[in-house]
Amino acid sequence: MKKKYTLIGFILEKKLLSIAFLAATVILSVAAPLKSYIIQWLLDSGSKTEALRYMFLGLGIVLVSHISEYFSKDTFTRMSTKSIEQIRNRLMDVQMHKPLREHLEEKTGDMLSVLTNDIRFIQDWYYTGILNIAMWGSMGIVAMVMLAVISPVMLVCAVALCMLPLLVPKLTSEGMSRKQKEYSDDNAAYTGKVGELLKGAEALIAADASPYGIKVHREAAASNRKKDYGMRKASNIISVISSLATWIPNITILFVGVFMVFDGKITMGYLVTINSLVSFVISPFRAVSSSYVGIKASVKIKKKIEDMLNQEAPETGKRNVSGISEVALENVSFAYPGKETPALEQIDLTIRPHEKIALVGSSGGGKSSLIKLLYRYYEDYSGRISVDGINMQDIRLSDYYANVAMVPQTPFIFSDTIYNNLCLYREFAMDEVMRAIEIAELKDFIEAQPEGLDTVLHENGRNLSGGQVQRIAVARAVLHKCDLLLADEITSNLDVITTAGIMKSLLGLECTVVVVTHDIFGDYMSGFDRICYLENGRITEEGNLEALLKLHGGFYELYQTMNVIEIENGSQNEHG
Repeated sequence: MKKKYTLIGFILEKKLLSIAFLAATVILSVAAPLKSYIIQWLLDSGSKTEALRYMFLGLGIVLVSHISEYFSKDTFTRMSTKSIEQIRNRLMDVQMHKPLREHLEEKTGDMLSVLTNDIRFIQDWYYTGILNIAMWGSMGIVAMVMLAVISPVMLVCAVALCMLPLLVPKLTSEGMSRKQKEYSDDNAAYTGKVGELLKGAEALIAADASPYGIKVHREAAASNRKKDYGMRKASNIISVISSLATWIPNITILFVGVFMVFDGKITMGYLVTINSLVSFVISPFRAVSSSYVGIKASVKIKKKIEDMLNQEAPETGKRNVSGISEVALENVSFAYPGKETPALEQIDLTIRPHEKIALVGSSGGGKSSLIKLLYRYYEDYSGRISVDGINMQDIRLSDYYANVAMVPQTPFIFSDTIYNNLCLYREFAMDEVMRAIEIAELKDFIEAQPEGLDTVLHENGRNLSGGQVQRIAVARAVLHKCDLLLADEITSNLDVITTAGIMKSLLGLECTVVVVTHDIFGDYMSGFDRICYLENGRITEEGNLEALLKLHGGFYELYQTMNVIEIENGSQNEHG
């Protein structure tokens, strides 16, 4: 049976801590209300010796009460913080197992908000609410028993009057929940917008558009402040109303108790005890009601997180493969979600082992779409893609990615060492790492760094050139030891020499390579076994460089145009 994840389940699975918390809370629930008797014992003492004995007994009760309170809170804090860690880990596990298509469609800010703000809500409202209900609720029950022993009449009055604070959460929980949900949603939007502005800061500054970035942030911050204020204002109002609702029972009980003293039904010492015990009933009622408000207010966020925790990666096939040799596309057509015009139409292509294939053509021709289908970004295409005769969709995704690597147009660089950026936190022998560095022509760059492979790179490669970033991506692919390497326009916006170096590195790999490129002017084009020219989502020409040039078709025209542009650029550079 599939395990169902719940927020309370994460707390309860810590068995030893749960037992320790329960034991400490039980001791606290008895010791705390028992402090109410200390003054009565002293006032009603028959001698100094008896008073002194009660004084030491009272000090012991106070000490036990505070020590048990510390252990109760500390053990629960251990339980809740460990649970938060496990929840975050589970959420990230779910995120890392999602299909690539979902990653493309999701907003990063939404997930960041869940892992930070929403989790904080759960910690501060839901888990803390459970702690307060357990701790204060048990104290309130014991205090009611003690109060019943002294005066059942006073107990009835106290319980009847204490119902008033419970009306507060009933009347306010829905509004508070709405305010928290509004703040959570707005905070997710704010987080996403700030992330976008920080990533795009270079573009804004370079275009002298910093005022736009400042304006957008101020608008987002103002909206976030309003939602935050609205939530906290509602919380303050509820707190004041709860305080008033608990003050009325307290003063009423004291008033009734004074008359009972005058009637001789209780002593003044017992009146003090009753007043204190009533506080141990009222205060828990108030704490429990406030905590109930917090728990009720966090219901929507709790449900959202639990839904995310229980998400399962979609079925990605059951067939295992240990390697990939031949990939065949048969009558494959594909349209992006929400688009009527297909990006690919009736593609027939067989990719043979160790073959080097270039996908070329004008923008919008379908080159990148074809690469994405081969890397299984999308699987809602028509036709068939088979791997060594097996339907690609029947192959386990983990097995597929173990044998296929992708070098994207803009590889991601982590704020970490060059070594970790190359190995992506996997273990490789140093000779394997050095071989990948040699193939990707990174040796000179790494040797020039102050700490070599231990040099820390800036976030997203800000202290690297475009060519260096691409070479790191190529080295990653070499370390992956894949059977099929896919590269999507990795040389766009790079200079001719860097482009030639990267292309020659790819052509020198021992695996099958499929490259999407606009740069078809270099000598390296003759190194491809086949060139597929795509136009309007179809492969209209196919062959090696010499064969396609002889056709004098679309590829020939593109090749001539690109080489003329490159000659002109080279001439300008010489005169510059």
